[in-house]
Amino acid sequence: MTHPMHSGLPVNGHREESTRLPVERAPIPTELIIPLHQHIGTPAAPVVETGDKVSRGQLIAAAQGFVSANIHAPIDARVTAIESRPVPHPSGLSGMCIVLAPEAYAEWPTPGPRDMNRESIAQCKPMEIKQKIRDAGIVGLGGATFPTSVKIKSGIDRHIDTLIINGCECEPWITCDEMLFRERPQHVIGGSCLIEQAIQADNRVLTIEEDASETIEQLQNAIVDCGDPIRLEVLPVRYPTGSEKQLISIVTGKEVPTHGLPADIGVAVYNAGTAAAIFRAVMFDEPLISRFVTVTGPGIKQPRVLEVLLGTPVKDLIEFCGGRSEDANGLIMGGAMMGLGLSTDEVPVTKGMNCILVTTPQMMQDEQGEMPCIRCGECAKVCPSQLAPQQLLATIRAEDLEQAQRWNLEDCIECGCCNAVCPSHIPLASYYRYAKSELRTQGMAKLKAQQSKQRYEFRTERLERAKKEREEKMRKKKEALQAANKAK
Repeated sequence: MTHPMHSGLPVNGHREESTRLPVERAPIPTELIIPLHQHIGTPAAPVVETGDKVSRGQLIAAAQGFVSANIHAPIDARVTAIESRPVPHPSGLSGMCIVLAPEAYAEWPTPGPRDMNRESIAQCKPMEIKQKIRDAGIVGLGGATFPTSVKIKSGIDRHIDTLIINGCECEPWITCDEMLFRERPQHVIGGSCLIEQAIQADNRVLTIEEDASETIEQLQNAIVDCGDPIRLEVLPVRYPTGSEKQLISIVTGKEVPTHGLPADIGVAVYNAGTAAAIFRAVMFDEPLISRFVTVTGPGIKQPRVLEVLLGTPVKDLIEFCGGRSEDANGLIMGGAMMGLGLSTDEVPVTKGMNCILVTTPQMMQDEQGEMPCIRCGECAKVCPSQLAPQQLLATIRAEDLEQAQRWNLEDCIECGCCNAVCPSHIPLASYYRYAKSELRTQGMAKLKAQQSKQRYEFRTERLERAKKEREEKMRKKKEALQAANKAK
């Protein structure tokens, strides 16, 4: 039984464009660019040097600290450089990367068996699963890129009633999870088994949207064939169904508290691609070296989903899909609603890149400038987080960020529904994103100030204590001298 989602938007998913052709492996490029920072947390540190030869799956950069992730060589190659290169970020800034030149004999690995092998899965222990996930460098493949081993640990430490495998690609144009369900459903289901064992969840739910009719039938057959006790929930097409908090509310009826985590209410959510990666890591000792990527949009000649080696330049994928159309005018990493614009196609595919959207002027929103708010209330009607966008905007413009916090700014998921319906073309989500960033900056500054104050108070107290100790020693020494003089 599912529960209705509050508000949101009906959207055209544009799924049929990229799902007509089966998934194909992209060609091995002449150069792989591997950023050291492909995850939330501390960047990985290189464990290879320029000139080294590396084998497919070999560790080339090690996790640094608890919230970090290993990085592995996607193919047999030679390290040609460790240097700053453009990375997929809207700022256009560069980041440290390991550059690899694939060997002439290098080939894609042979796909692993497609069956689940339930007996082998049942023998895996929770801590063994967690360690293999960490060793494999797996992060959230839905775009969040949070190290999965850390997330698994939070589930191990708490009671999880419901494990949700998220296959709802609510963002228009993205179909990589749908094609993963269609072509490798056993990997997703097997991965969900391993996650369930690791966190000792009571129930498992697999979710997909109802417009993926062909895939739904194949998933249902796969669940029957493997005899797995997993519930399949087919959800209405409404943006942003696939957002974690909204999905939890729809599937369980529970609400994640402000500043809380899903684990606080006994729920864990994992992306379908993450589940499949966990299956391959635990069962085949295969680290995260490739992923499914949707290459689509009205500006690409042959939209499709590809399996891509991490580090492959985006321009190679565009060329493999027939190149850009004559009116193509931009690139977005991700979907049309929350995706990030890219200034160049020279950047590489990373762990969190699920879609390359090639745009045209016709698909972009009206470029008309921002106008005054007319207080129509449409933004509040569509907000899936049940916020008051008008009031938030007013407090942010007044630079009263503390009041914005009291209006639950942190609950904004930056989905852009408010932007889509605003007749005044106000970039509301951008205001909220800016305000949250400012609050984080202020919070860090406040923390540093408190730490400085504590250090100052500790030093003052230490110096005062040392002064009193010296005075006490002098007093005792003086009394001893006086006593000695009297004795004479």
